[in-house]
Amino acid sequence: MKKAAGIVGIILSVVFLVMGFISNAPDKYIKSYGDNKMYEYVGGDAYNYIIEAALRGGEISSAKTSRAIYFGAAGILLVISLSFLTTDEDKERISNQLSNIMDEVKDIQKALHQDHESSVSQQQEQTEPLKSIAEQDERSDSSN
Repeated sequence: MKKAAGIVGIILSVVFLVMGFISNAPDKYIKSYGDNKMYEYVGGDAYNYIIEAALRGGEISSAKTSRAIYFGAAGILLVISLSFLTTDEDKERISNQLSNIMDEVKDIQKALHQDHESSVSQQQEQTEPLKSIAEQDERSDSSN
């Protein structure tokens, strides 16, 4: 049952993906009166252009939104379908690999932390003689 649902889901996601690619937005250009294709909504030319531009903007916006919905639905459906097709053994193997990677990351963090602490202690050891020299210079300057 899960395998059949996974296969049907992959087929539907491909259909949604194709629908996203083949759906197109209308032209962004407004046809003028010379073409006899512009609708006359009201008496003035400028008002007709404003109304036509608003309607055309809505058509373009809705077409682009539907494309985004198709692509999003295809992606979500593909992920869900692939999760149906994975077996419990695959999930266990992936989980083990992730836990091994996390253990390695923790080991690297510990090594970096220890390296940082040792470099700080070495810097402190190196600056100790300089501090004593600076203190001696201050004493000699204050006595003069």
